[in-house]
Amino acid sequence: MRRQKFDFALLGFPTDLAGFEKETVHTVALVVTLPSRHVGARRKLVSLQDLAGLPLFWFKRPFNLPYFDHCARVFDTLRPALTFINVPPGQLSTLDRIRQGEGFALLTPMRNRARAKRFAAVARKVLSDRRAEP
Repeated sequence: MRRQKFDFALLGFPTDLAGFEKETVHTVALVVTLPSRHVGARRKLVSLQDLAGLPLFWFKRPFNLPYFDHCARVFDTLRPALTFINVPPGQLSTLDRIRQGEGFALLTPMRNRARAKRFAAVARKVLSDRRAEP
């Protein structure tokens, strides 16, 4: 785009769009997958602060640099701070670990709900903190 070879592009967030016209055409809210016995599993909405003390299964930065950096800025605003367990993206074994109470994960709704049910984990919407968004 910066070389002006495109008239139009659909890009995933987060992307540096300084100097370009932009319009949001679709957003996908993340859902949290957490152990069914966690107190947050009984709520329709949970915040990341509700999950304090439960580690987040998260990927390492090289898997998706812009998204990782965006999330890191949001995570850095949370108190108490989150702890992390590094896992490769898309591992079904992570859902089994969640079921056993080892932590939680953030996924898109379409990837999350059907898989979570098979592993006796619970998927819930995550409250966003607009102040933390860039």
